[in-house]
Amino acid sequence: LQSIPLLSFLPGVVISLIALFPGARIGLELAAVVLLFTSMAWNMLLAFYQSLSAIPRDLREAANMLRLSWWRRFWTLELPAGAIGLVWNSIMSVAGGWFFLISIESFELGAQSYRLPGLGSFLAVSADAGNYAALAAAL
Repeated sequence: LQSIPLLSFLPGVVISLIALFPGARIGLELAAVVLLFTSMAWNMLLAFYQSLSAIPRDLREAANMLRLSWWRRFWTLELPAGAIGLVWNSIMSVAGGWFFLISIESFELGAQSYRLPGLGSFLAVSADAGNYAALAAAL
């Protein structure tokens, strides 16, 4: 799923959640939360998994020989091994989240226009109007 652009999920998730809550804005709000969380957490999850996969066998064997509990193993072996990837990918995920925030809060699907009140829709409206002062103030 990492190679599939997240914007391709947007129509399906939005239509599904709006159909679950007809006539209410909660479906659109839930779609925004789910998609924004997915856009940010997916990258960090895969980076942490990759970091865990790259732990040398010797260190894993040492942790087993020391009979570390799962909690102690996490704090002394796995978290330090994954910290760099988590920090780097959290920076990348937040940057991607800013891009995706504009997409999810203000988009058109067919003839229907969906807008949620928030910073993303404000940025989209300001960009459409060419109001660069408002864009700079929002950022």
